[in-house]
Amino acid sequence: MKIDVQALSTYRIGEGGDTISLDLVGADDQKVTLEMDVDQIGMLVMTLPSLIETALKRRFRDASLRYSYPAGRCTVEQASDPDALIVTMQTADGFGVSFTVSQERAKELSEALSLGASSDLSILAN
Repeated sequence: MKIDVQALSTYRIGEGGDTISLDLVGADDQKVTLEMDVDQIGMLVMTLPSLIETALKRRFRDASLRYSYPAGRCTVEQASDPDALIVTMQTADGFGVSFTVSQERAKELSEALSLGASSDLSILAN
């Protein structure tokens, strides 16, 4: 079944926090609810950035394009693993993503950010 989604009307989190429901509106005002458990939503969220970038590259025939968000807030906290940190980046409107980062990777990131354009980072013009 194909549904031409026109809008996300509402969403709900299950009572026990184990499911998420997305209420969608189709082209003919058909209302559909997509319910997924948290693991399935996690897999979907991990897939979406790649899908968006692939679509942009295909649409504009430009392999260097990236779908990026303006960073608003960044927090770093200790993970339960003493050798890892949790780095969370958020936009001004609250969209955020958290990554678990090893101490080694954090050091590499810190060095790359402090060096900026003078480092051997891959600088792409977009």
